[in-house]
Amino acid sequence: MKYFIQNIQAFPKTTVALASFCGIMMCGSAVQAQETKIQEVVKILPRYNTEISGVVISASTGKPVTGARVYFKNMTSAITAEDGTFKLSVPSPKVSISVECPGYESTEIAVAKRSKITITIQDQSGLEKSFGLPSGTSTGKRVVGAASALAIPDAWARITDSPDSYLQGRVAGLNATRYSGTTNAGSFTTLRGLNSIQGTNRPLYVIDNVIYDAGIYGSSLNNNYFDNPLSYIDVRDISNITVLKDASASAIYGTKAANGVIMITTSRAKELGTKIDFAMYGGVNAAPENLPVMNANSYRSYLTDILSSAGYSNAQMESLPYMNDNKSNPDYYTYHNDTDWQKKVMASKPLTNMYLRVTGGDNIAKYALSVNYLSNKNGVAGSTLEKYSTRFNADMNLSRKLTAAAKLSFSYNEAETKDFGFASKTNPLYLALIKAPILTDYSVSSQGIFSPFLADEDIFSVGNPAVAATSTLGGNKAYRFFGVIDFQYAISNAFKLGTNIAVTFDKVKENRFIPNYGLVSDTLKNVLALNQLSSQTKRLFNVSNETYLAFNKTFKNVHELSGRVGLRFISSKIEQDKVLAYNSATDQLISVNNGSVLYNNIQGGIGTYNWLNTYFNLNYTYADKYFLAFTMAMDASSRFGKDVSTSDAVSIGGTPFAVMPAVSAAWLLSSEQFLADGPFDLLKLRVSTGRVGNDDIGNYASKQYYVGQNLLGLQGIVRGNIANPNLKWENISKFNAGLDMSVLHERLGLSLDVFSNKTTDMIIAEKLPTVAGVGYVMTNNSAMSTSGVEASLNIKLLNKSDLKWDLGVTIAKSTTKLDKLPNANADIISNYGQASFLSRVGESPNVFFGNTSKGVYASNAEANAEGLSSILPDGSLKPFQGGDVRFEDLNGDKVIDDQDRKIIGNPNPDFYGGITNRIIYKNWTLDALCSFVSGNEVYNYTRKSIESGANFNNQSAAMVARWRGEGQITDIPRATYGDPVQNARFSNRWIEDGSYFRLKSVSVSYNFSIDKSVLKYLTVYAAANNVLTFTKYLGYDPEFSSTNAVVGQGVDNTLEPIQKSFHLGLRIGL
Repeated sequence: MKYFIQNIQAFPKTTVALASFCGIMMCGSAVQAQETKIQEVVKILPRYNTEISGVVISASTGKPVTGARVYFKNMTSAITAEDGTFKLSVPSPKVSISVECPGYESTEIAVAKRSKITITIQDQSGLEKSFGLPSGTSTGKRVVGAASALAIPDAWARITDSPDSYLQGRVAGLNATRYSGTTNAGSFTTLRGLNSIQGTNRPLYVIDNVIYDAGIYGSSLNNNYFDNPLSYIDVRDISNITVLKDASASAIYGTKAANGVIMITTSRAKELGTKIDFAMYGGVNAAPENLPVMNANSYRSYLTDILSSAGYSNAQMESLPYMNDNKSNPDYYTYHNDTDWQKKVMASKPLTNMYLRVTGGDNIAKYALSVNYLSNKNGVAGSTLEKYSTRFNADMNLSRKLTAAAKLSFSYNEAETKDFGFASKTNPLYLALIKAPILTDYSVSSQGIFSPFLADEDIFSVGNPAVAATSTLGGNKAYRFFGVIDFQYAISNAFKLGTNIAVTFDKVKENRFIPNYGLVSDTLKNVLALNQLSSQTKRLFNVSNETYLAFNKTFKNVHELSGRVGLRFISSKIEQDKVLAYNSATDQLISVNNGSVLYNNIQGGIGTYNWLNTYFNLNYTYADKYFLAFTMAMDASSRFGKDVSTSDAVSIGGTPFAVMPAVSAAWLLSSEQFLADGPFDLLKLRVSTGRVGNDDIGNYASKQYYVGQNLLGLQGIVRGNIANPNLKWENISKFNAGLDMSVLHERLGLSLDVFSNKTTDMIIAEKLPTVAGVGYVMTNNSAMSTSGVEASLNIKLLNKSDLKWDLGVTIAKSTTKLDKLPNANADIISNYGQASFLSRVGESPNVFFGNTSKGVYASNAEANAEGLSSILPDGSLKPFQGGDVRFEDLNGDKVIDDQDRKIIGNPNPDFYGGITNRIIYKNWTLDALCSFVSGNEVYNYTRKSIESGANFNNQSAAMVARWRGEGQITDIPRATYGDPVQNARFSNRWIEDGSYFRLKSVSVSYNFSIDKSVLKYLTVYAAANNVLTFTKYLGYDPEFSSTNAVVGQGVDNTLEPIQKSFHLGLRIGL
């Protein structure tokens, strides 16, 4: 409580007083309404004079539907007769009527002044969509903004997916790139391209109408491991996902809605009777396929070339222990092997899962309880996960007007992880690629007898991959509690008052140990780290509240007005504490307290912020065919500077508030009389424009702060930044125009949107002069634009009563250009993984920037004819010769250097999307998802490392075709120790096409016909993930993201590859 009060004090008193006054007034209204004496009112409905009649027909059989309910707003209704006919009175020929029937999709159709209507309804297929909006659920015909809704028909087969990875390929405009094949790793997710360079591009996640903190805070002790908060949500606990894309749909969330909003609704009890679902699964994660590297014979030939280039004579080479073929040599058996090192660190491993859900209740309260256990061992040795989670949802009718809901979840993950990415001494995959195949994983005697002990680092100073995979420790224990209590009071039929309070508590505990034996020691500033011991704890604590007043009223049966006014408050605290220790006495002492105290490195940090969001939303509908919506949000945050410009903000009590307005309109043409009997079941035009914001500018970037520093054993503090009191949120102006259409009794549906986003006041790390003492300052001195088009197509290819085939296709294209950069639009060059990225006005941000190669010189004469040279470290020039890479000399100075670099690739795709299929034949169901990405370039750092031809590391099999003599025509340069002319410099040699088409998931289920008195259902599943991938990429897998920022996208730094998995499952209903 003390902490909560301290956080509130971060706002000026007038701001807090204003928020408190709004909340008190709302609560006061509820109390006054509660104290009002309840009187029974019998409402006499008016007699409607407009009579309509018709027939309801099944689309799959063409036969009349008996027992369907045809109604108008629950005011009048009729049940279809045996011949499917009905008669209904409605207040006006301008209204719409609805139809619902068990086993069929609900639909809504305009009367449009017709007296007789034929209504065709589709069978339920599990793909029925409802839109979960901030104001409540809605049908697709009534949604004004750009939004996509997603049913979860195959959730019971997706046992290892988190919500972000599940969405990949299913929503137009959403691109989710999985970080790696590590379980729970998550995805770099963008919606309609990029909106920021240094701020987040992650959409906002809202779970059960409460903002869910999905941020990644701090770094892991294990290289390239990301904690994924979305992994705490089991896909089987989700009933609906709605993605809000444009400003009108998401502006209600103000400065947190820059990148769109993903609304997730968790499952609740639908029936009063008790229902039990139990499922169990077992399967295997297949070992990734090997990259082709040299075998022992090819490697020995390569060693000869390397040693020769280093100046060794034949006699000197023969004297080396690994080049001596005499069996009497005591090291003969050590260096005469042919080891497949990748097989030593990759193997197929099991996965198991059990899931239980219980739902039930009565008229007073309903509940849904789920429990989940997952054990998942990945195909890379030592990478494992055990997951335990539970969720409890309850809905309670406390009185006739007052309802309450509880939404509580707890998840615990225990993972064993390894170093991946840029960890050349401890990454088991990287070591397996570069380790000499002539060596073996276990120590071997001079007589060829293998020891039970793993071998130490080798003569080439390369560690043992088996040690990295099995003897390093990377324990990660993480849990999250997320709880929401929600109240809603019906003041009248038109007004509702609601409030909720949510608490998030997240803790991550990591322990890491890197042994001395078997791996190469790390060199620190003041010590050689023989072994490494580290421990880290990260905590997140969030408290949030939303209080709102909602209004919904229909006037004269055709004018519908709804609105919502409210405020949200979030108080957040993040803490990270880390201890790095080194050099325990032995490798058996692995806890951090055993390290030498002389070299301990203690780090940590605390981040806090408060956010206040007030909003107003108003929606108007006329005759169920003309729609208007207006939204306004005003946000304050402790992150914003105190001297923010008021050009797009207002100041209240000295606190700047961001102003975020949006407006949208839609016209449902298919409800017009002139199209009532036309070919369109749905034809709607949409347009919206508005402004949203991004508050991810750093908790303290606008303020002055200090950081700790150790100098010669003395601890002190130094200035950490230069404060910018003018720093504010990023503004994103969005425009969207869209078309929704369906024909052939909704057998074919199309949604098409064009959009344009313009980011102004974009935050950027602006470089400062050296004399400033600090390298940069955060400013709003940049801008960027993104535009594109997206489409989703849904087709019922087969629609028979016993055979149905639903096909869905999503595709999107977005293009991002920089409009403004600091220092008179000067280029910004960033470096990551020996690669350079360029940000330049008029170009996409962070494109690859390097030299251009044009093959390999076939002879010395050919190289001499061009007369190009490379600069050595001492500043002298060394001419290129036969076997060297022919680089393009852009500036014509005959020297190949950084001045000859140009844009050589763009990591952002041209197109991305997916294809879904659902086929139902009697009791069989097949679900399949294909995802694709096209037009993106990637940097294969892994290939660069194993094709450099510059050291004793094992090389790619492609190096067998390296240049070895005058006149040889090849694209692979010669092997030269040290690479003096930098043949392996960052260039288009390492840029590859990252396009791929992947069969991401496929599942088959069979529902047995059984006695319902024994079991409600019995279903068996067979599923496979990442089954087939079509790509030209030469790495393990074309899908990866080595960082959660824009800089570094498209860099393959030897991450754990995405793996194929197969499992069988059984689901029982009681």
